[in-house]
Amino acid sequence: MPTKNPRINVTLSPDILEMLALRSQQRGQSLSRVASDCIRAAMESEEDMALARLANTLDKTGMTTYPHQDAWG
Repeated sequence: MPTKNPRINVTLSPDILEMLALRSQQRGQSLSRVASDCIRAAMESEEDMALARLANTLDKTGMTTYPHQDAWG
């Protein structure tokens, strides 16, 4: 069946495949859909952690702060 979405090949360990298959069965979704959702969640989590690290480096003690109303009107 043709698809508009690109495809990749991924090699999984048997235990990861088993977990994906179980989650797929529980949700009534395809393995590829569950894998895609897991990859998306992991990437969003990594992005969140990177932004938190950036925020921590920019958060300095003694900096001038402004109330929300003053900053955004």
